[in-house]
Amino acid sequence: MISALFVAAQLLACSENSSPKSPNADAQKKIDSLLPLARAGNADAQFRLGFLFASIEGEEFNFEGTTSLSQYTEAAYWTRMAAEQGHAYAQYFWGEMLRYGPLGPTNTGETVKWIRLTAEQQLPVAQYAMGKLFEDAYGVSRDYEQARDWYLRAAENGETLAYIALGDLYLSGKGVSSDYEKSLNYYVRSGSDSEVEIAIARISLNFQVSPDSMSPDLSLAYMWAEVGHAIYPSNSTYKYFLKTLAAQLESNERLLLRDAAKTCADSGFTDCLKPEP
Repeated sequence: MISALFVAAQLLACSENSSPKSPNADAQKKIDSLLPLARAGNADAQFRLGFLFASIEGEEFNFEGTTSLSQYTEAAYWTRMAAEQGHAYAQYFWGEMLRYGPLGPTNTGETVKWIRLTAEQQLPVAQYAMGKLFEDAYGVSRDYEQARDWYLRAAENGETLAYIALGDLYLSGKGVSSDYEKSLNYYVRSGSDSEVEIAIARISLNFQVSPDSMSPDLSLAYMWAEVGHAIYPSNSTYKYFLKTLAAQLESNERLLLRDAAKTCADSGFTDCLKPEP
């Protein structure tokens, strides 16, 4: 799970173009400076104060009971105050606190309400979170089409996690037709090289074990293993796949598949057709 504190830190950084220094070192000083403003009703000060209480121990506050209840209560109080005043970052953060708080998910409807409110204000991470709610059937009926639509909106607004989520949908075929090339292109757009590396291995494995009850296609399994090996030559998984599959294919077919794999890799996964025998 991506911790809500991690996301909140990103939001806070975006709002002031710099990340807060170590909460351990100067938390009390910041709290002292923010309290008068927060008590006077300043929504931004309330949100920042809630964030500080969520991280005052210098640990990631991931809303799963690793932080004291009293600390959570302070964070929740000030975050809720800011959220009710319309502070978009606080509204999103409050929705996540309701979902991942130490007391557990006590009101799924409230979680959906606050996250949707923020998502409709075009906050990318909240749009991504709405997609996750629909994909996970949390507080709403599972709806992969809605999940995809929210992920697309988040991706269009620059949310990296949404690209990974879209890649996952097209790789697994959840609510969409499996499309490995489209999946890989979303992973590439996320900027996460490790996601691309893992996805190619999964594609090759899918063709070996045929998870959709279709006949395995060892030729395509070999081709995708070659794609992975071409891009990540030190990856031992691809080496193992190639060694295992090579024994079941003729040498001339392997050469054709290796050429096709090179074309696929060089094209950025836009030309990944199985070669004609």
